[in-house]
Amino acid sequence: MAIDIESRLSPEELMNRIGAFAKEWRESKIPSELRHKGVVWCDGSTHGRSFVLRLGTSRGDWGLDCTGTVLSSEVGSRVLATTITTREILKLASAVLLGSALLALLATVRSFAWSPFLTMALQVASVWGGLMLIRFALSRRRHERDYTTILEHLAS
Repeated sequence: MAIDIESRLSPEELMNRIGAFAKEWRESKIPSELRHKGVVWCDGSTHGRSFVLRLGTSRGDWGLDCTGTVLSSEVGSRVLATTITTREILKLASAVLLGSALLALLATVRSFAWSPFLTMALQVASVWGGLMLIRFALSRRRHERDYTTILEHLAS
């Protein structure tokens, strides 16, 4: 797991804090060091001892969710979380497929034929999908630091 945090809080108390944080709508809940980086909102959900958090920036980035679990530990609780999740991969795949099909359709609209359409769609999907995965990989560390800041704040 990319994020691993120990807390003296019980798992139930920490999950209550995470749940309350995810439901709060005010910008002031965002730690000041993240507000200076352009993070303007965070939301999410909890289910049992699992949670999902989402950050939004003033730049309108398409960010990574943070998915994690709170476990019991000798000290109190332990948070294990990651930022690359199935949700991001599905969003990426959907966007790439729809965008590629649209571009291929526009390119072949005058003389539509399945072979050029599929060839163009696959080419665009390969390039666009590769670029999006590179973007996710390069931004992952930044997102992990941001979520770690929030979770450390909640765990203290």
